[in-house]
Amino acid sequence: MNENANFVPLEVIRATNMEETALQDIKEDIISQAIQEQTISDKTHISVNANAVPAVDADGKNIINYDVEFTYEVEEEFSARDDFKPGRYNTEESGAAMSMLKIMKKAFEGDFAKYTVEGKRVKIAIKGTADASPIARAIAYDGRYGEYDEEPVYKNGELNNITLNKKEGIGTNEQLAFARAIGVQHYIEKELSSFEKMNRDYEYHIEVSKEEGSKYRRISVHCTFIDAF
Repeated sequence: MNENANFVPLEVIRATNMEETALQDIKEDIISQAIQEQTISDKTHISVNANAVPAVDADGKNIINYDVEFTYEVEEEFSARDDFKPGRYNTEESGAAMSMLKIMKKAFEGDFAKYTVEGKRVKIAIKGTADASPIARAIAYDGRYGEYDEEPVYKNGELNNITLNKKEGIGTNEQLAFARAIGVQHYIEKELSSFEKMNRDYEYHIEVSKEEGSKYRRISVHCTFIDAF
């Protein structure tokens, strides 16, 4: 069984199940505090998941990765209040996004810090989304997250590239979705000191809905700790 590429040891499953419970507790604490502070309403629904996933490395060796995912949704009538307003990309302006990222920060400063091992690799896939609302005039970009020239991104699942700079600003919803994604990277680099010692591979995913509406403006983060066990 140990030679089976799909095999995950029972002790690993038990440990990750316990950690999943701990992650849910952290989530409930952060959400409760955010609602009390009126940063978000009870119409914001944050999801957290942790799983051990069998994989094969570049040398053909069976390994086990650790996936930790953070996502959220906001009920439509409250999304403009709790999440990004039209044309906005500053992470700090979204109560839902900041609450989700605070869960991530608290987790990796606590029990989950054991996965942030020096020299180990972590792949951080960040998704930024936008709705189909037309951008009639370029939105000013203040460069707070840096400037990018033909940066590789996955657009609706396919590899593409995107440019973002202060001079031209944000003229497309794809750029707006990208700005929301890189805002998450900025938060991680600034706030999650435990990640500094790791080899970090960032992967940007952008998605633009065919429909208009604030419920299509959000972010998510998926961390994969390579060969974690």
